[in-house]
Amino acid sequence: MRLYTIGFTQKSAKVFFEILKKHEVQLLIDIRLKPDGQLAGFTKKNDLPYFLVNLASGCLYEHAPDLAPTKEILKDYRNDGNWQLYVDRFEALMDDRGIPEKLDRTKFESLSKNVEEIFGQPIRTGPGHFVLDGQGSRSLGTIRPNRIIKAIYEQEPGGSIRYRLGFEDDAKDIYWLSVTDLTWRYYCDFQRRKGLPY
Repeated sequence: MRLYTIGFTQKSAKVFFEILKKHEVQLLIDIRLKPDGQLAGFTKKNDLPYFLVNLASGCLYEHAPDLAPTKEILKDYRNDGNWQLYVDRFEALMDDRGIPEKLDRTKFESLSKNVEEIFGQPIRTGPGHFVLDGQGSRSLGTIRPNRIIKAIYEQEPGGSIRYRLGFEDDAKDIYWLSVTDLTWRYYCDFQRRKGLPY
């Protein structure tokens, strides 16, 4: 996962959104105290999500004021320009707010396209790559495949159906992983009973 920072002042809307698109930013976290202020221009909180989806390849938006300094800390820094004091006060503020422990890690981990990063476990080789049952902290549902190869189901010797999804991740590795999502299984079963493609 790559993290970038960006400001909007002294940038046109065209430059701002082209930078995000060029770097394939998937989530913009807005830490401004006043994202709806008059000086926000094209980055106003209510408008920015729409622009991101349409001008930055579907980039998501989230306002996270807990990651912002207080008005007092900002005011004092602008008055005295003491960067080290600002850093010390800001880090103390983050500790008081329980950052980063308070953050919902799944919002960031789900943006990863690399399977091994998502599961947090080595990927085992075999007929496709797989993770042993019970290992890893994430599920297949958090993966955003780079390319879907095929959705299949295989009949086991005992008659039960094993559902699998073939896809390529961002590292260009190919996987055929089991899918446990019931909605997806019901859809495949419906298609199979009706003799329709799936």
